Amino acid sequence: DVSNAHLRALFQNSSLCIGMLDDNNKLIDFNKELSFHFTELGHMLVKGTDFLSYLTEKERQLFFKNQLKVKSGETAEFENKVVYRNGSKRWFKTKFFPVRVENKKLYTAFIAEDVTSEHVLRNEQKKMMLATQQHNDLLTSLNHKIAHELNHHAASITQLLAHYSDNEETQSEKAGFVSNLEQLVGKLNASIEDINNVAHLDESAEFNSKLILRSEIESKKSLANIMLVDDDNITNVMNEHLLKKKIIQIYQ
Repeated sequence: DVSNAHLRALFQNSSLCIGMLDDNNKLIDFNKELSFHFTELGHMLVKGTDFLSYLTEKERQLFFKNQLKVKSGETAEFENKVVYRNGSKRWFKTKFFPVRVENKKLYTAFIAEDVTSEHVLRNEQKKMMLATQQHNDLLTSLNHKIAHELNHHAASITQLLAHYSDNEETQSEKAGFVSNLEQLVGKLNASIEDINNVAHLDESAEFNSKLILRSEIESKKSLANIMLVDDDNITNVMNEHLLKKKIIQIYQ
């Protein structure tokens, strides 16, 4: 037992869980914090009892693994999770120290520190690192789509338009070009949608990119006026054509 009164006061009032075991793993001494800890687990510590009887099977395995180091005169430590009777979970880092007593026997002192905050912080850091990695992967995918898919679609559309403008092409051939253009536009829109998803567009941008006014049109409410604003004349013409076609389909 700790005999010095000053050391005894420090020992008992420490915020850490402290205990000492003899060479047979029996409890020689422990402080109030360790007693409280095991009370929350449903055990009442008693001096002279086998300390292993208070541990779970997993904790016993960890204890024996680290006890080998202590028996060889080294320090050891491990971290584990405990679940109190009220359902709360805490993480503790336990350090073991070899102690040589007067009869030359090797006893074990241990200190268990509550590291729940550190554990939670590490988990949050891991989540952030994983999220960052996933974001980087998405950015890589975005770069691929911009560098390859969009350029490819744009080049194909340009070539088809050039053929369409050729006066030597028949109406049937031009109709085929239009069909191919529609397919390319579909692929282009799909690529743009993927890029929007990667870029995490906010609600307003997403709303503007899907300017169909679903709540008004799909509910067949009366539309007095529709105004589209764009600095590209071709886009304005196409939007007007598509809106007229959509409204006619809905109100038929």
